[in-house]
Amino acid sequence: MTRSLFVSMARVQKDPSMKPGARGARKLAVTQVYPQVETEATDPCWAPPDADRPCPVLSLPAAEMAVFNQNARQERHYHKLATEIYVVIEGAMAIEVDGKIHRMQPGDAAIIAPGVPHEIKKQGLKFTSYVIEAHCGGPDDKYPA
Repeated sequence: MTRSLFVSMARVQKDPSMKPGARGARKLAVTQVYPQVETEATDPCWAPPDADRPCPVLSLPAAEMAVFNQNARQERHYHKLATEIYVVIEGAMAIEVDGKIHRMQPGDAAIIAPGVPHEIKKQGLKFTSYVIEAHCGGPDDKYPA
């Protein structure tokens, strides 16, 4: 088990889950490891798993992180505990926060407090983004809005 994880953009771009037609998302840090699809990372330099292997993830008590693109399934939601931080790393992304749409470019970040409804909008944009959940309650802290 490693206590840190370094994620390179080059490896994210090679991840089969980020390719066209794939699910468009990959968890990197989790509050709860799902053994069927995830395993505790042993190497601090993250690499996408082979198709038949679980993804290496960093297990944290109250934070999660994922990378996703325009192919990821999105729905309007909010969190009761988590502060959610989106950081665009390539392309352009549109996000609706509390009824207002914001267009984001590489390097832009959105910090969304608990209780605020939000959704990534599919507007024909192509992007790659990180999403970080701080002080989160894990998979049980996501509610439809």
